[in-house]
Amino acid sequence: MTNDQGSDDREPATAGVEKWTDTVFEPRRLARVAAMESRRAWWVRAALVRTFGLPPREVTCARRGFAVDDPAIRARLEGIGAVVVAGQRLALEVRAADALGLELERTIAREDRGFANEGAALGLELLDRLLPGRGGRWSAFARGAGAPHAYLLHVG
Repeated sequence: MTNDQGSDDREPATAGVEKWTDTVFEPRRLARVAAMESRRAWWVRAALVRTFGLPPREVTCARRGFAVDDPAIRARLEGIGAVVVAGQRLALEVRAADALGLELERTIAREDRGFANEGAALGLELLDRLLPGRGGRWSAFARGAGAPHAYLLHVG
């Protein structure tokens, strides 16, 4: 949309990402998020992962029925599957959407973060649909930390 002077008033596509980054990495916010995370007991996290988590063996080529002769291709495909599972498990373990975004950035290689976000979306949607409460975990993640990976969030 243009204003009277003919310039474009729309925000760039990355504007939401920059706002999320500025908000999330602010030191006091990080301290609050860390405090929230410490309140979720280890046994709750373990129960969620055990109940809803995908076992890593589920993403092997053999288990999925893929005939892949090239070991390098098989390793890459299985590696991607493992990253999706890791993202899903992190979503089940981490309480807040902001903290999940930070943990994905901290633990997942940059080139694999899209796949990890896909798995995280899967885990958040499971929690939203299967646990009592108001839900909204997936939506909060999609508006914040997951925004740069919107397409893969919908795939997950």
